[in-house]
Amino acid sequence: MPPTIEKLILIPHRDLHLLPLHALSATRNLPNSETKTGYLLDLYTNGIQYAPSSQFLERLHQRQRPPINDIFPLFAIQNPTEDLRYTEIEVEEISRAFNPHAHILKRRDATKIAFNSEATLKKLTDSYYAHFSCHGSFNSLNPLDSALVLAGDLPQQISLETPQPPLVRGGQEIRGGKKKKGKKGKGKKIKTAI
Repeated sequence: MPPTIEKLILIPHRDLHLLPLHALSATRNLPNSETKTGYLLDLYTNGIQYAPSSQFLERLHQRQRPPINDIFPLFAIQNPTEDLRYTEIEVEEISRAFNPHAHILKRRDATKIAFNSEATLKKLTDSYYAHFSCHGSFNSLNPLDSALVLAGDLPQQISLETPQPPLVRGGQEIRGGKKKKGKKGKGKKIKTAI
């Protein structure tokens, strides 16, 4: 790769989207004929971005962005099930960089009804960045069946700790959420998606 490139955009294929490719160890030639070794993310001064496809990336580059004072550049969902440690700190720290241009659906307010409201969808559409700090499930066989868990999506009698058949959450069936043993075999936990 030419040493003058300062930003890298990765377009992973299929399940490679699940891997933190930006954390790979790599060596790079620098413009001054030196080489540098480290994490891929640290080797590019303008960072690394991900895109789901080259077509999406092209459409994104063609998109007209409104002036910064007319938008909410960050849209976030923060701990809708109120059982994830550190998500409060995580989202608050990220949103500090965007204040006052951040819209966050927090805890019990992060419901499907709130998410699908016209005002919220407009804020999401106008955002440059979206950050979801919540439980979720990924279906590698049919990615469109993947979903995030919002507040009020789980019936009262079902918890994330209880193994159950596929659940209907917000109108989407979750089929790919693999459960794994917790520490020392205590209970089962569903994967968390951020």
